[in-house]
Amino acid sequence: MRVVVDTNVLISAILWLGLPHRIIELAEQRQIVLCMTPPMLDELRYVLARPKFSPYLKARRTNVEEIIAALVSLIELYPTPRNIKIKIELTDPDDEMFLACAIVAGANYIISGDNHLLRLKRYGSIEMLSVAQFLKTVGWRNETKR
Repeated sequence: MRVVVDTNVLISAILWLGLPHRIIELAEQRQIVLCMTPPMLDELRYVLARPKFSPYLKARRTNVEEIIAALVSLIELYPTPRNIKIKIELTDPDDEMFLACAIVAGANYIISGDNHLLRLKRYGSIEMLSVAQFLKTVGWRNETKR
C-alpha cells in the first residue's frame, strides 16, 4: 500500500511516539510504502531545522541530516512531478506537491493533519485521511489498550 504523508504528520511521527509514529513503524515493517519527492524532502529538512525543534533533536542525540538519511531508507523517492494538472483549486497551494506525488506514485492515501487536505476527502482514487482514520483503515490496533 502506497501512502504520501504530509510534513506535519511526518514531523510528529519522527519526533514523538504518539499515533503518527505508527506510520513510521508500518513503513519499517514494510506494510506500507512511504512515497516522497525531492521538494517534500526539502520541506521536511527546512521545517525540522527550525529552532523550535532543536531541543527535540538534541534530546534524541541526532540532527536533521541523520533523520533525513534514516527516512530515505524507508521511502520510495519519485522525481519532482512535472506537467501534473490538479483539477481542483486548492485552498493551500503548498498542498499541491502532496497530491502530485500521490498521483505520480499511484498512492492509495494521503495522510494529513491539514484540514485543507482532509476536507477534500478524495481526489480521484486517492483518499485523504487523518492518522487515526488511516490506522483504522489498515486495521492497526493499539495493543497497549485492553
